[in-house]
Amino acid sequence: MSVATLLRRMYNADITEYGEGTTELIFSPKSGFNSKYYECESDATSSIILMMQSVLPCLLFGKCTSTVEFKGGVNGSKAPSIEYFLNVLQPKLSNFGINLTLEVKKKSYLPPGGAVLSLTVSPVRQLRCYELIERGEVEKIQLTSFFSGTVSVEVPQRIVHDALKRMEEIIKTEKVKKQNIICEIVKESKALGSSAGLLIVTETTTGGIFSSFSSGGRGVNAEKISRAATNVAIRNVFKGGAIDEFLQDQILIYCVLAKGNSKIRTGPLTPHTMSMINLLRLMCGANISIIKTKLENRTQIKEKSYILDIHGVGWVNSNNSKK
Repeated sequence: MSVATLLRRMYNADITEYGEGTTELIFSPKSGFNSKYYECESDATSSIILMMQSVLPCLLFGKCTSTVEFKGGVNGSKAPSIEYFLNVLQPKLSNFGINLTLEVKKKSYLPPGGAVLSLTVSPVRQLRCYELIERGEVEKIQLTSFFSGTVSVEVPQRIVHDALKRMEEIIKTEKVKKQNIICEIVKESKALGSSAGLLIVTETTTGGIFSSFSSGGRGVNAEKISRAATNVAIRNVFKGGAIDEFLQDQILIYCVLAKGNSKIRTGPLTPHTMSMINLLRLMCGANISIIKTKLENRTQIKEKSYILDIHGVGWVNSNNSKK
């Protein structure tokens, strides 16, 4: 509802009444947005990252560089974390020609909320297509454990120590060099409350990327956080894709809006991805082919992988005359 209100202001739009339980919304924009600054505030149960992802495609095709200040919560259990956005999604979006910055003014969790993030986006004339069809070899593994408030530094230390032991399967199978395994512990000064967590980012020689994240409040067992993150990391690395299960649906809209043909290798398609494919076919007339395939010479990867072949519609920003 917060995003619908923001978009109504941006486009001076007529919009049907909406609220909790609304299943249909008619949105009729009257004009493109001209303002350079907006605010979007929600209650503590809403994820800022999901709100950002909803409004980002609109900001990309605006008239000018725009900043939106979001207030709400981050790092809920059922939404992408801010660490995921900064370390995985944002770098991948740059492949489409997207230039954005995200300033973390205040960080908190879901609940209690209270986070403040400022997103600045430069408009594009057209997005370029992107291809990632080779998984490559695992080249780098980074483990970042963060903590805030009254959580002792011993907690993130235990998280990293336990995670390294659990990641041994990937390290040995993929023959990852010791110098390419990076461990970091970060004390968060801008975070509200007490928490600890772990972000694992695994990168391959072709630009493939797999990530996992887990966090918990004060008193949560360090090994439990480590186990949750490493289980997902191992699962994604050995699924046969070149991106993780979370990135599948998040980059699809940019592939569809881009000019040209994008191809992405994935592991088994998630329900989120299938829903997004169906929605983009319905709303954009997108031509998306799903090609079943399998990685050769990968005995540890048992499942079929897929190539998503997306023919972009080549959407042009009429507000941007730069060619």
